[in-house]
Amino acid sequence: MALDLRICNERAMMSERTAVPLPEIEKVLEQLWEEQKTLNRIRASLFNLVVYVQDPARIPCIKEIVQHVLRYFPCRLIFIQTDATLTEIQASVATETIGQANAGIACDQIRLTVPPSHLQRIPFLILSYLIPDLPIYLLWGEDPFTEAFLFPYLAEAASRLIFTHAPVRNILELLNKYPNLELMDLEWLWCSGWRALFHQVFDNSPYLRQLQNARNLRIHYNSAKLLPEEAIRQPLYLVAWLANRLKWEGATYESDPSQQVMEFTYGIHEVTIALISEPLPLYHPGTVFEIELESVEEYHFEFKPMQAQSKVVVYISNPDTCDLPFTLPLQSLGSDFPYIKEIFYSSITPQYKSMLETLLTFETSA
Repeated sequence: MALDLRICNERAMMSERTAVPLPEIEKVLEQLWEEQKTLNRIRASLFNLVVYVQDPARIPCIKEIVQHVLRYFPCRLIFIQTDATLTEIQASVATETIGQANAGIACDQIRLTVPPSHLQRIPFLILSYLIPDLPIYLLWGEDPFTEAFLFPYLAEAASRLIFTHAPVRNILELLNKYPNLELMDLEWLWCSGWRALFHQVFDNSPYLRQLQNARNLRIHYNSAKLLPEEAIRQPLYLVAWLANRLKWEGATYESDPSQQVMEFTYGIHEVTIALISEPLPLYHPGTVFEIELESVEEYHFEFKPMQAQSKVVVYISNPDTCDLPFTLPLQSLGSDFPYIKEIFYSSITPQYKSMLETLLTFETSA
């Protein structure tokens, strides 16, 4: 049955979070639900969503993702975070209502704050909190391949793993080790708009040769709010995808605080790619917002963002002509969280693994 997404325009309302002893979690959730009945609310969950985050710097990003997920998909949320200052596991519960206050959909939230020394207890603890016969989706704020206690236990039963970052080599290991687990790399998803845009402009058109014979490519991305240790994953994904599809070879690096320059070869000419960082808090961290391309035949392509709109203006010119500018949609430039429905509906394509293998060659040659 299709979910009516019109409810997502309503404000999500959460009951006051209640601290509870671990054995009382289900009992307190039932009490909260009895209170909801008088408000004409429906208790519903489409799936179990288990969230894990360890690094405090990543918690705001993960919480933002969760809030947008709940706007679209009512689910049983189990949010797990570690806290080295604790000596015992702390639990709290709440209900979140999606839609109108007097006729919404209510779903359960369980939050566990865990000292690292107790993390090995969590797989056995949360088993009783999962709703039977519903899919289990995992949202991981850490590298899932290196987490030894929780992820290996849940991965065997989960349908989908959603993650925000991990080393390329570890992602490839995950693909091989868990072939039945659907992976959703959010950084790959968030740059999908640029891949679709390049298909629209260059694929099956006279401009494809100009792209393949690019001389200079400048990719501008938002460096605001990026964690210091985070790689510039979205622009690198885009470059690796282009290099893989266009047969560019021999990546070399030069970098300074404001940009990273990569050199490729295609045939007898060189392709120079500059990844240029600019702090623009208007966009989500790491978002690619502008691209400029120049070919060896002196064709120029510019993709510039429209102010406060999820669109780019495309300018194409050569030494003899200048085409009329036109606009194309680009959802990642919007103010709302991009591609939230695709997190659960879309699947990783073979191009993703090929892109990772190409990106791995960048790292080994750097």
